[in-house]
Amino acid sequence: MVRTSLAVSLSALVASVYAFDIVQPGPDAWWVAGTENLLVWNCHDSAVLPLYTVFALNPDITVLTDKTPLIANLDNTQCSHTITAGEAAPLKPATGYTLQFVDPLNSSHVFGTSQTFEVKAANSPYSTVTKTAAPAGQATPVGGNGASGTSSGAGATQTSNAAVANGAGVVAAFGAVAMGLVALF
Repeated sequence: MVRTSLAVSLSALVASVYAFDIVQPGPDAWWVAGTENLLVWNCHDSAVLPLYTVFALNPDITVLTDKTPLIANLDNTQCSHTITAGEAAPLKPATGYTLQFVDPLNSSHVFGTSQTFEVKAANSPYSTVTKTAAPAGQATPVGGNGASGTSSGAGATQTSNAAVANGAGVVAAFGAVAMGLVALF
């Protein structure tokens, strides 16, 4: 029982050390149904978390009945991705959506959750706000069209390898302490 609780706590610690922000979409950067839309996040060194699965959620079960996968293996190093109309097809016009970046092998390990956003009806105007990934995890608004941008990560800044290495050191230290505690029981 203690070992299970410790393993769960350690897993949560690892997820929190590598947690990051999904900076777009959000309340002022919505998506438009049936078109390309921009997804932007603060990314990390690919050696730590190379791929994510992206799920859409909505608390209104008449909109989505469960977590809905949009992208199976999203390359973390790109820092942005243009969501195609096909990838976003399950999302009908509604409010209350959020996106989650999760471990592709265990969807209970959530590494990032977007702010609540809206999917507007087809042919609606795009948001005039486009956000870029910032090193400190804070979104920086810049002018532009919500659907512009590329999956190359243009305008996105990657977190430094030193910051990731420091995070890995913290995880290693906690892991050593956790293993010592497990040995005691």
